[in-house]
Amino acid sequence: YSSVNSQNPLPAPAPLPRQPADKNGAGDDKSADPADRYPETGPELSLGECITVALERQPSLRAVKESTAATEIGYKALTNFGTASTLISPDLEIRKQQAKRGLMATSAEYQKLHNEVVHDATRLYYTAVYAKQQAQLADRVVARLGLLVEIGRETLRSTPAKELEGFNLLKLQMMENGLFEARKLQLSARVGRQKALSGLREVMAVDDRTL
Repeated sequence: YSSVNSQNPLPAPAPLPRQPADKNGAGDDKSADPADRYPETGPELSLGECITVALERQPSLRAVKESTAATEIGYKALTNFGTASTLISPDLEIRKQQAKRGLMATSAEYQKLHNEVVHDATRLYYTAVYAKQQAQLADRVVARLGLLVEIGRETLRSTPAKELEGFNLLKLQMMENGLFEARKLQLSARVGRQKALSGLREVMAVDDRTL
């Protein structure tokens, strides 16, 4: 997305780093990565652009806007009748008051829904941004821990026990547990971003080819 003034852009995520398989063939499963199953495509949009699209395309908001416009037309038509018209239609003033109240009600409904769309788009946008930042951090941690685990495994395989200087299988297992937890956080951030983007698409009334 092209950035607008000071708005933060919502960039596409970098690919997850792949961990090398261990001696048993275990490693990262590509199918477990939501970014692989649901790659982000389409142009990058700023928050302001996302809100603009949502306000233009949200069906419920458009329906209320059209209803407000129709009510306003009816109200203006009634106000065009002069005082003399009350002799022909004694209830004209009552109808004018009813139309005015109806216009105020639909206008208030439109403003309420407008605010909700802006709020939802903003919340989901920044949720996706935060999830991306979390995923990027997790990517770096996983890559570094994965490298350290591989070094630790190779060290245990190739170095005599008396030369390990305190490094042993238990410490390697602790490193592997840390890598496992980091990968869980990595996956959680990816899934969270995909959910936020999905919700943002729904608010904007677009499909994944557009955002």
